[in-house]
Amino acid sequence: MSHTTSQRFVNASVNPSFNASAINFSLLLLMVMFLINSSLSLFASSALILFSLMVFHRYRFLPEPLLGAITISREGALEYQGKKHLIQCASFNTAFIGVILTCADNRRLMLWRDSVTDDEYRRLLVQLRSLSSMHEAEM
Repeated sequence: MSHTTSQRFVNASVNPSFNASAINFSLLLLMVMFLINSSLSLFASSALILFSLMVFHRYRFLPEPLLGAITISREGALEYQGKKHLIQCASFNTAFIGVILTCADNRRLMLWRDSVTDDEYRRLLVQLRSLSSMHEAEM
């Protein structure tokens, strides 16, 4: 018999992630190196590098990282930056580095593993996995 705890909500304080910054910077660097080494003209390469930098600055390459205080309820409500979002789906494929959350408004958020303590991350994973199993049971 497995003993699982059911919590009404989980609170966490999410800090900036070093992994997110390193991965974003690496992707940007790879893109710039590809453009520099391509057979495109200097003007075209410069324009694409500038465009890449603008896109990187505005959107990053990965889903928006969660930062600050968050609360995830048993019902799937995510309270983040003073707003409530309904979690529609949680992707655990990359749980070793983070979890991608898709909200009902199609907003994608990333909870990075190194942005919270190990204990908080475990509690958040348990809460998110219980949400996923609830969504699967409803289907």
